[in-house]
Amino acid sequence: MIIRYLKAVVLLTFIIANGLAMAGDVQIKNNWLFQHGDLSNWSQPLYDDSAWQTVEVPRLLFQGHNTPVKGWYRVHFDFKAPEQQGLALFIETIRHADETWLNGTRIGGLGETYDAWDFLHTNPQSLPRLYKIPAQLLNEKNNVLAIKTNVGFGEAWGAMFPGGAGITKGKVLIGDYDELLEKVHNTKLNIITLDTVFAVLGIIEFVIIIVLLKTALGPVPEFKWLLACSFFLLLGAAAHDINYIYSIKFISANLAMVTAMLVLPYTTAMYFWSQYRDIPGKVITVLSAIWAFNVVMLLLPSISFELKNICWYVWNLQAVTFFFYAIYAAFKGLIYKRVGAYAQFFGIIIYVFSIRSQWLPDDFFGHRNIQFGSIIYRYALLFAYFQQLTHIRMDFKKLSIRIVGITDSVRHSIARELHDGIGQHLASAKLQTSLALSSDEKDQHLGYVKSELEQAVQGLRRLINGLHPVVIDQTPIHQALTSECKNIEKIYGITTSLNCAEMTMDKGTEIHVFRMFQECVSNAIKHGLATSVEIQLSTKKGYVCLSIRDNGIGFNIKDKGEYRDDGGYGFVSLQERITLLSGHLDMTSETGKGCHIQIKFPLSPAT
Repeated sequence: MIIRYLKAVVLLTFIIANGLAMAGDVQIKNNWLFQHGDLSNWSQPLYDDSAWQTVEVPRLLFQGHNTPVKGWYRVHFDFKAPEQQGLALFIETIRHADETWLNGTRIGGLGETYDAWDFLHTNPQSLPRLYKIPAQLLNEKNNVLAIKTNVGFGEAWGAMFPGGAGITKGKVLIGDYDELLEKVHNTKLNIITLDTVFAVLGIIEFVIIIVLLKTALGPVPEFKWLLACSFFLLLGAAAHDINYIYSIKFISANLAMVTAMLVLPYTTAMYFWSQYRDIPGKVITVLSAIWAFNVVMLLLPSISFELKNICWYVWNLQAVTFFFYAIYAAFKGLIYKRVGAYAQFFGIIIYVFSIRSQWLPDDFFGHRNIQFGSIIYRYALLFAYFQQLTHIRMDFKKLSIRIVGITDSVRHSIARELHDGIGQHLASAKLQTSLALSSDEKDQHLGYVKSELEQAVQGLRRLINGLHPVVIDQTPIHQALTSECKNIEKIYGITTSLNCAEMTMDKGTEIHVFRMFQECVSNAIKHGLATSVEIQLSTKKGYVCLSIRDNGIGFNIKDKGEYRDDGGYGFVSLQERITLLSGHLDMTSETGKGCHIQIKFPLSPAT
């Protein structure tokens, strides 16, 4: 009796376990095959796929040179309960369009598969699939699942949409349709939520840039490139699954995404170039023309595939160059200790790193790494700008205080010069004139009058030259510096050595250079007690370099902050002029070994 009960329990356990197995989802995860290309018989179960490449699923696919843009997955599997009703195939994520076949019968598809360099479609980016399986279609042994999908958009290496292609995330299951439908709804809800968050963040950032652009205190050339970056990144984000889910038809999602992808390396590089201008404008013009030609050739549908492939590789070379330049420029900002440089460098590094999906785990929010990276990049640039704005406000406050003080000082200096210098000479001339009228020695008194008037004129010239260098209006910069060096030698009794290349720049820039030269030489004489000063003005690779070296007493470079505070308005004025010229200052000095100042800024040709 006991043995019968035990047999009944074992049999009941087996039946329950078998029923649970039949009711549970079956995962298809092994023995996946893949082949680039598209033949009609690849969907059929009897096709010999033994030569196909074995691939891991989920995993990103890669696009190679001269490789078709379409490809097929195939997998052979067994199913223990083929007679079960209400079954469905669930694929958690396929990037782009698909057509799915089971045992030679098409059971579903999403989006439209496209040919090479065809962007006029709106396809899903990472949506789940749920396809009902017709009754009696499954076999207990040797079922064949075949899935056609797009690998890339062009027959060239790396010609793929951001995020990659293929079955990139999650599981492939066969199970009850109603149960799997809940998974699909949850997955779509997550996708819509993420897309909405990215869209809202992008719109907020775009609006902030527009407001800042309209309220900027002066021209901010990098803002237009930041605005362009924001627009195209927002366009690419909007082209994600939310566009497909809600059937937004005003623009092809594929076209929007590829346009954003093609444009962004250029706008990113131009954002940094507009701040530093360390590459000649003619070079930028040539690079821009090549870039524009490549983008147009890639987007036009009538261009041959061979030419598109060439343009794609040239574009890739330019894109790598643009991104490397952006990183270099951001790093240079760190070296020059520019305000906001750390935020800019952090942002561009995150952005460039996020471009390659393969650098991050396969399940990183459905390969939305580029969206995360771009958001971090854009807000990092905004943060850098607000840092600069805060710094400008603080400097403006300090400068305002100094300007008030220096205005009073200049007024006092002019009044003293007029009273003690010119006024005394004129008073003396007046006295000598009176004496000449009442004395027999008219010639002697008139000689005194002439001498006093000449000294008054010289004093007036010195006063005018102190307010504005008249010589710079009348001669080129190299002649003005030569004349000023002679005056300095004559007045202070020191030795100067000038090496100045002939160059043409606008008068505003020449005045800045002349004033910076005066300030640096004046500091060398008054503070450094120098007896010899070497001045060099040259151009190199589109930059103007002003170098001033003296043999004075020098100072500890660590005390440069104290020097700045004690240097009065002159040093602040020097820094302001360098900032206006988009340049930077490099100062080296040691106690007892003099000082060397190098000022570098982009060359602005004369207009």
